[in-house]
Amino acid sequence: MKFGIINISTLFIVLIILICSSILTYISILKGLFLHGNLIFIAKFFLALIILINFFTIAFIIFRFRLIIITNRDIFIFYPFRFLIIKTKMDKIKNLNWSSYTDSKAIYFRQLTFETESNKSINLCDKEFENLDYISQALGHNTFANKKVEQLNFERAKSNKATQFYNLICIIFLICSLVFVTIKMENWNNNTSIMLGLFSIFTFIMFYFSLKKYLIYKKTLRLRSV
Repeated sequence: MKFGIINISTLFIVLIILICSSILTYISILKGLFLHGNLIFIAKFFLALIILINFFTIAFIIFRFRLIIITNRDIFIFYPFRFLIIKTKMDKIKNLNWSSYTDSKAIYFRQLTFETESNKSINLCDKEFENLDYISQALGHNTFANKKVEQLNFERAKSNKATQFYNLICIIFLICSLVFVTIKMENWNNNTSIMLGLFSIFTFIMFYFSLKKYLIYKKTLRLRSV
């Protein structure tokens, strides 16, 4: 049994937006800040925008968040917040195709598209899943022997290597900051320990996957230049 691993960078960004916008939405609505008479118009406009972002983020998670489980015979795509399961036989998958796209931040991503036995089109992207290559191999598609995928891998490495290096530097700085905070922290309590522990675990997971991506990009470019 194989599983799709959620892209850790995408997950981090969505969680940060969700947590921050939810806190501000709570303060704005439940604490009555939005209706406060002394609040200037621009501040109310900003709070209204934050509330809209919060609702949009929640809707995005509900409709887009999915889990993938692959067995020897079937693939299951779960949408837990929509109570939806898409199942198809491995030998019924058809029209499997690779493509690419560049998002608004100029980051290059690969996309794997296929159709289920009920002719439903499924798109899987490495912006959503860390182990897209692993998923494609589980579907019976030899990623590394495919010339088109080799070209996509090269284009991705050439486009993303510098950005990934800067991301790695930022994460290293974050890890150093966590170490500094841990050393300097004097008033420890259970809530602080749990929050710092969870954030540290998440940060080290981000570091692992970011380093892995950077080394893959570096290896891809080196092999192409040989």
